[in-house]
Amino acid sequence: MTKRMLIMLLLCGVVFGGVFGMKWFGNSMMNEFIDNMPTPAVSVSSSEVEAQQWASTLNAVGSLVAVRGADLTAEMDGTVTSIDFESGQTVSEGDQLLSLESVAERSELARLKAQAKLAEIEVERRAALFKRGTISKSEYDTAIAETEVAKAAADAQQGRVNLKTLRAPFAGELGIRRVSVGQYLRAGDAIVTLQALDPIELDFSLPEKQ
Repeated sequence: MTKRMLIMLLLCGVVFGGVFGMKWFGNSMMNEFIDNMPTPAVSVSSSEVEAQQWASTLNAVGSLVAVRGADLTAEMDGTVTSIDFESGQTVSEGDQLLSLESVAERSELARLKAQAKLAEIEVERRAALFKRGTISKSEYDTAIAETEVAKAAADAQQGRVNLKTLRAPFAGELGIRRVSVGQYLRAGDAIVTLQALDPIELDFSLPEKQ
């Protein structure tokens, strides 16, 4: 039994020794082949340097946009009595563009101004009476207050008269006229477009990578 065991162990040693020997021999030959492998030649190309011009521009489609622009409208109801501009006209700030019928408003303004003037005269009269002690301080103060009220009413009516006249809020170029003489306008009706051409912006878009 011992002899058979020794023979079996010997055969196993020979087999394993052969396997490991072949593995070692293969690795050795592989390393030797890699070490002796010639290095491939590196290809190098060359060319003559030439100066060239590169365009630093990009093409895009855009639109010009006025920095200041407005659709001018009527601020009060009324009939157009005069138009003082032409389509496409260049105007300056404050130029009169259109007038509405304002006879009734101007008549009321004249009445209120007359009342304010009369109130001022009454204040002067009461001031003299107050200095002589003929009237009380409260009567004099009442006259002053009535004068201020009359003046405020006249100023308010003057504002309403001014609204009957349309003026250019800034300098620029007018668009197409949308009204005619004799036409009845309501507050908010469009009259003409006004665009300021200086300064002006260019609105365009480019790809994100640019």
